[in-house]
Amino acid sequence: MSLSDTESPTAAPARPRRSGIRVAVLSLLAVSAGLGLFWLALVLTTQEPRSRTSDVDAAETFAHVSVDQHPDEIRFYVAAEAKVARSASGAVVSSRLRYDIKVVRDSSVADFIRTYDIGRRGKAVASRTGAVYTEEIDGRVRTVRVEYRAPKHQPDQEPEPYTGSDPLKDPRLGTSAATVVVTAED
Repeated sequence: MSLSDTESPTAAPARPRRSGIRVAVLSLLAVSAGLGLFWLALVLTTQEPRSRTSDVDAAETFAHVSVDQHPDEIRFYVAAEAKVARSASGAVVSSRLRYDIKVVRDSSVADFIRTYDIGRRGKAVASRTGAVYTEEIDGRVRTVRVEYRAPKHQPDQEPEPYTGSDPLKDPRLGTSAATVVVTAED
């Protein structure tokens, strides 16, 4: 039997080898992925993220309404809005926090004021629509503005104006919804 007798007439011809191109492409992809992962790791470890949470924490600490600054309190209020202004070095130089206070169970403006020791170290001025508390804490001026408003579900029930001079005796403290804005500046 000859060698030509054992070969089948339908056998496929041998394919040319292209493994060199395949290896080069796979190597290029692996190096690119490695460089991409290295760049991502470098970016994530060298930059501090500027998220809303960190701005809220910075604003609360700067305005002296942070949980850590009032450790004996059982509960705290969550800011609906927080803004900070930073110096070129990234240090906070002013903050503004807005709280929407609803009268629910024992949550009220009176509780907010008690929780954060507002009005005990500075001056308080009453107005027909609210009050302004100004005090100095840790070398910063903290201003707390309270604007009483009707509850959202009862817009026609505006709170009665207060005509007294001591905002801590205002009857709306425990019974009216309010927007409280806390600002602090160096």
